[in-house]
Amino acid sequence: MNRYSSLLTPLHGTEPEHLGRELALIIRGGELAPGERLPSEREISQVLGLSRHAVRGALEEVNRQGLIEFQSERIRRVRQREQPGFMATTIAVISQLEWHEHPLVMQGTNKAVLLHAIRAAEENDFHVVSVNPRRLDDVRLARLIVERPRGAVILPPMFPEDFGEQLVRRLQRGGIPVVVRSEEAWASDVDAVYSDHRDGAAQLTRYLLRQGCRRILRVGRPGGGSELPQWLRDRDTGHEQVLKASGIEPLQPVYADLIEKDPDCEEAVAMLIGFLMPHLRAPQPIDAIMLTSDSFARGVAEALRRLGREPGRDIRLVGYDHLHLDQQGRSVTELLDATVDKRDAAIGCELMALLEARTSGQLGPAPEHRAIKPELIVLKENRPSLG
Repeated sequence: MNRYSSLLTPLHGTEPEHLGRELALIIRGGELAPGERLPSEREISQVLGLSRHAVRGALEEVNRQGLIEFQSERIRRVRQREQPGFMATTIAVISQLEWHEHPLVMQGTNKAVLLHAIRAAEENDFHVVSVNPRRLDDVRLARLIVERPRGAVILPPMFPEDFGEQLVRRLQRGGIPVVVRSEEAWASDVDAVYSDHRDGAAQLTRYLLRQGCRRILRVGRPGGGSELPQWLRDRDTGHEQVLKASGIEPLQPVYADLIEKDPDCEEAVAMLIGFLMPHLRAPQPIDAIMLTSDSFARGVAEALRRLGREPGRDIRLVGYDHLHLDQQGRSVTELLDATVDKRDAAIGCELMALLEARTSGQLGPAPEHRAIKPELIVLKENRPSLG
């Protein structure tokens, strides 16, 4: 009864109709699973301090809504759910990202994944409901579950960081199929699609080796949290595996809290100069820099020039994400020798394909994880090897 006490205690209704609506919201919100036995009238009345008459009236209200069934005179269970017609073709897309921007600005970002996911759903004749998680409190989430969408697609980042995981668990308990774009550990027991960052970093490293580079410094912003995100750990693994297979000891990366919104402002450039100077003036200086994102290309290029190194001529500069424009609308491709395209369109389409496979019964009970192979983009061909 302890679990039921925690569910029932927050209820405020005293009149049967009001209490019935609150009980219905708990059931529709997925806190009680289909087929689960409800507490008895006596148990509910003891927890809430109400008469059994009031509790009986509330349960009759829930029964009128078709949410419970009587197994016997005293045993009631949650009824198996059925999807309503319109919502059976509606997908809830849950993301904090704004995607109403020019496609060139969004390319290489999670916004592009969101855009392609929505397009894929619409092309397959599904309705799409865009849900802002910032406004998705417990009551609104319960109402979303009550509406019974066909499924939900969740695209991080989410703030706070554990909100995405909490959201997945609530939707799963409510019987809503969920697919996420995430490779993090918390997504291990839910259907997920993500870019294969290990393969992308390996491709980029092999490219640099072909250019004659041997001392490759990884530079970038690791993201929030005290630990490196899984995508960056995967990239490090891919990079280091290729180097070690070639008999080269990887350099320690420089991952710092770089200024993301304006990565080539004076403060950011000064910070980068401090990071890069020891590596450029070492007895064996670096000959390539691998950025965690193309968005840092301008700041790093400016820092290199102030240290007397010209990107592309004196040192290779490669990125990741295949951004066409930075956040200020400026091109970054001319600064880089190569980058990696995560293939946003393929990820977005695969999110919807996986959700459809799940909702149409094509998959077994185990969660399905699909890694999309990225593409190496060489931006400047036929450059002579450095040194």
